[in-house]
Amino acid sequence: MKSWNLESIRFYSLDGKTRDLNFSLGEVNIITGDSNTGKTAIIRVIDYCLGSSSCRIPSFIKDRTSFVLTKWTNGDVDLIVSRAIPKKSAKTSTKMFVEYGACVNVPGKIEDLKGRASLEQARLAIEKLFGIGNAYQGGDSSIADRNRISIRQATPYMYLTKNVVDSDTILMHGLDDSRAAPMIVGAMPFFLGAQKEDEIAAERRLKQLEKMIEAEVKRKENLNKSNLDFINKCHSLLRESRQVGIYENQELPVEADALIERLLNVSKWDFKKVNIPNEDEINSLIKDKSCIHSEISRLKRKRKSALNIGSESSSFKSTVESQTKKLKSLDLYNCYDVHVCPICDSNIAEVNEVVEKINGSFKSLEFERKVVSKHKPNVDNLIRSIDEEIELNTREIVNLDNNIKSLIAESEEAKRFNNLSQRAARISGRISYFLDSHDFNSSFDSTRLNAYIEEKEELEERFNIERKMQRLSIIENTISNYASEVMKDLPRGIPCDTSKIQFFSKKPSVVLYDNEAGREYQFDDVGSDENYLTIHLSLIFGMQRYLKEAKRPVPNFVVIDQVSRPYFSMKEGNESEVELKVGVSNTQMDEDTLALKQYFDFLFDEVERRSGLQVLVLEHAYFSDDKRYKNAVKYRWHKVGTEKLIPEEWPVS
Repeated sequence: MKSWNLESIRFYSLDGKTRDLNFSLGEVNIITGDSNTGKTAIIRVIDYCLGSSSCRIPSFIKDRTSFVLTKWTNGDVDLIVSRAIPKKSAKTSTKMFVEYGACVNVPGKIEDLKGRASLEQARLAIEKLFGIGNAYQGGDSSIADRNRISIRQATPYMYLTKNVVDSDTILMHGLDDSRAAPMIVGAMPFFLGAQKEDEIAAERRLKQLEKMIEAEVKRKENLNKSNLDFINKCHSLLRESRQVGIYENQELPVEADALIERLLNVSKWDFKKVNIPNEDEINSLIKDKSCIHSEISRLKRKRKSALNIGSESSSFKSTVESQTKKLKSLDLYNCYDVHVCPICDSNIAEVNEVVEKINGSFKSLEFERKVVSKHKPNVDNLIRSIDEEIELNTREIVNLDNNIKSLIAESEEAKRFNNLSQRAARISGRISYFLDSHDFNSSFDSTRLNAYIEEKEELEERFNIERKMQRLSIIENTISNYASEVMKDLPRGIPCDTSKIQFFSKKPSVVLYDNEAGREYQFDDVGSDENYLTIHLSLIFGMQRYLKEAKRPVPNFVVIDQVSRPYFSMKEGNESEVELKVGVSNTQMDEDTLALKQYFDFLFDEVERRSGLQVLVLEHAYFSDDKRYKNAVKYRWHKVGTEKLIPEEWPVS
């Protein structure tokens, strides 16, 4: 594969003018000058024409241009890629033109641009010419373009932008972009040659198969779980049915068909309601019981009164009998004849008043005794009669209680039965709904799963992932050796001065190894800006050596935004071009100048050593006494001069 270099850039003004930047192929090209003259915009224009999703060209340029164009060549084929500048209200434009062939001339007018293409079509055309083909990263996505390896993942091997060139956190261009970084890392095995296109397609298919196998296994597990849940639910419904009496079998089958058959039989159960006894009848009996209780109370009161009367009669009788006995003692004195003296038995002409009174009392007592003796048996009869009535009423209450209890028991049993029947009806309905809404799949169809597993095993046998990792490890070591060789030619301090670079691609990183000291240094432990600049240059040129040697589909082109950044930073107020001469004194400025000169000497030497390598440096420094440097400077732009990237007289949109 021949090396692709950038031959020229053209800007089209709003009124038909053009501005061209022409570069030497296979050489170091330098654009130097003051700050804010457009140097940094060069990388953004190149990137925009290589199909970036957004337009990050500075507004000063966008406001004065309508199209930008880049021309690439490999000596046999020319490739012209042009793209419209978005309007102010838009973030980007997908209007592009792609033209390629032998000896293709850059159109002088926008109207002469050929090969109208969309952004995706333009990317595909560029990738085809660069040799990227139609490879896909090892992954799976519903959006095809998301995993397709494109020219966008080749830019980290070509760009050292101002935020990367001496960064202590960003190793390569694009790795600080959370959206772009995963795709850059995923495409790295392809660009480094650890995988061929068919191997990448196989790995992508393997990952698809792994997901499909996982989905089928999950479906199988879900089916088994669903069937187990189905059987458990059937058992639960049959147990509930047994509790309400509509399933009498103690056995719970484990076969789904038997369970379904028994549930179907239970679901056909017919609800039967039992009438609950009339509560009015119970209330009537309770009312009768209350009336009898009242009657018993009345009889008991009557009995008490009779007992009181009998007691009084007995007491009165006792008193009468006592008085009668006393009066009978008068018989000794013949007190009954009122004309005879009770003492001497002599006749008395007149009636004896005392005797007459005694006889009267005696007669009265005798009468009362006879009355009491006659009345006492009637009272006793009354009490006996009352006791008999009380006993009858008590027996009636017992009968009423028994009747009431019986009716209540019948009512509770009926209610319980109806409640069970209602529960049974609900369970029967739930069983019907369950059988209608749930299916039992007796077995899992493993046809697809077996086919996926068979295809996966076949691909794993044909394309061994371990071999890919082995090749990747060899490539990482090769790049590390190249980078370590480059680092020897560049300024460096501790720990770079005694260490070698080890590059890792899986999660792109760099570790410095000092074999003599037996120490390793992580990327963020390196220290000075000069060390970081050296590591970045060593890594990108080490990669370019390997990519050219392995004939990988990456342009043999590197663009660097200010090598002198660690020495002449814009933050220190150095906005004008810094003119340098290699001095001989020991001042700090001379040491920095010598260090910077060493970097550029390496660039010139590397281009001479590596046929086809092109380097474009956007620089702030200018070595006025270095012949190679002066010959490499294509443009010098100063704020007070007439030459800038975009002429100030161009009209503004």
